[in-house]
Amino acid sequence: MSTTRPMLNQREAAACRVSRSTIRRRREAGLLPGSVEDPERDWLIPVEALLAAGFTLNALEPVVKVILDCGSWWGDTSP
Repeated sequence: MSTTRPMLNQREAAACRVSRSTIRRRREAGLLPGSVEDPERDWLIPVEALLAAGFTLNALEPVVKVILDCGSWWGDTSP
C-alpha cells in the first residue's frame, strides 16, 4: 500500500526554516521536482521533493506560526 504525502504551497514550505524566496529559487532551478502551479494556492511542492532537497519538515515552531498566520484564509483577520 502506498501513501501520498501532501503538497505544500511556498508559504507552507517555508516552515522548513527557510525563506519563501529560497523555496522559490530552488523550484525555479528545477530542484523541487513535481511542483505544480495551482491558481488558488500558488505553487504546490511535494513533501517528498522538499525532503529530497534536504529540508527538515519537523520544525514545529515555524509550522505553528504558518498555521496562525493563515487564519485569514478562513475569514479570521485577528493577528
